[in-house]
Amino acid sequence: MFRKRYLFQKNRRSYKKRIAAEAQFSYEISHGLTRFGAFVIAAVYLLSYLFENAYANTHFNTLWIRLAMAALFVAFGLRVYWPLAIAKYMPQVWVVFIALVLPYCYGSIVTINAAASPENEAVNLLLLTEYILASFFFVQLIFHVNLILLVWCTTNVLVFSQLLFLENVNFQLVTLNAIYIAAFFVTALVVGGITNRRLFNFQLEREKAVWNVANAIAHQLRTPLATIRNLSHGTRTHVPMLVEKYRLALEIEPTLKPLSNRKLDLLNDALVNIEEEVEYSNALIDILIANSRPFDYAAAPGQSIWITSAIENAVNTYPYNNPRERSLVNYNPANSFKVDASERMICHVMYNLIGNAVEFSQKRRDGKIRIWLEQGEQWNQVIVWDSGIGVPRQFQHQVFDMFFSRNSPNGTGIGLSFCKAVMEGIGGKIECQTQSDEYCQFTLSFPLPAV
Repeated sequence: MFRKRYLFQKNRRSYKKRIAAEAQFSYEISHGLTRFGAFVIAAVYLLSYLFENAYANTHFNTLWIRLAMAALFVAFGLRVYWPLAIAKYMPQVWVVFIALVLPYCYGSIVTINAAASPENEAVNLLLLTEYILASFFFVQLIFHVNLILLVWCTTNVLVFSQLLFLENVNFQLVTLNAIYIAAFFVTALVVGGITNRRLFNFQLEREKAVWNVANAIAHQLRTPLATIRNLSHGTRTHVPMLVEKYRLALEIEPTLKPLSNRKLDLLNDALVNIEEEVEYSNALIDILIANSRPFDYAAAPGQSIWITSAIENAVNTYPYNNPRERSLVNYNPANSFKVDASERMICHVMYNLIGNAVEFSQKRRDGKIRIWLEQGEQWNQVIVWDSGIGVPRQFQHQVFDMFFSRNSPNGTGIGLSFCKAVMEGIGGKIECQTQSDEYCQFTLSFPLPAV
């Protein structure tokens, strides 16, 4: 019995997580609705009311519901001014918004008009045409079948529940309209599904292309880097003997032009520097490969590790360009905790956060980076804070979107989306709090380890 309850709860969490991921993907491919576009669509919503009154025989006034939907469009177009507490749930807000302005709005118009129609009234083809177009756009925008069916069924319950508050309902016409609505919706789902599948394949191919390019570059670079490292290491092992022979040669032949001790030290240091540069290049390749690899991080092998181990590894091995960059990072290992995850993956998450913090902190004269740990009752957290340039408000809801990059000439837009995929894959989450021109803070929340 307990096992069945556990499996039920696990499946329910998995379904909710899949629905949330589908809402996120829908928002990522659809959030380009600008303020100008929102105002234009709101105006079209109201102008269609005039067209409807002129050419359709309606039996109730649709102005109020159209005004409400137009107001929603305007509000959504101004979403950059919303409080951040709401803005971080933008994918869910997006789905509710689309559900209201498309299937709910046009479903209500068709259904209530049919309910208010007199006996023997014919189906209103204009209103049904509007519903067909709304259904097609709805399928295109929501994208995933699971989410489409969930939203459509929910909005239909809301639409038909309004009939409980009406008198003298023409159930015959309502039923006929419902049959048409269902048929049109299935058609829109099939046609839209074909289009959406092509878009999904395009997105998948795009991600695979990034991986293939990164993998090809890595393969081509690792071989010569390994050769350089081996030659440098081999040469460095023989340098002391060569220096000793050189000094003996000077004693035998004093007329030889001597090399200063400084130059001899530079010779040895140059070989050390070559090996360090090779390791630096390999670290960059590892980061590139990890960020671009398209696989399910939930399936990645994990073990119970101390979080300080992964963070210290990342802080110490990150390929800084110079000592000043390393000096920016202030790490406090207090309040350490265990996590059930792959240390390599957590290390790469930290690479990305450290890299962003280092890049943007240097754009301020007094740039600083702080990393600390916090333990809680629901989550254990790693916080990475920097006093860099932050993220402007209008872009804050996009920081974890795939291929979104701003203010970084070397950015690919895959680093933070990689971090999000890793954290969600282990049952955690990543959040961003930022103020433009002041600071940026990323919070990694890890689930408490299983007892």
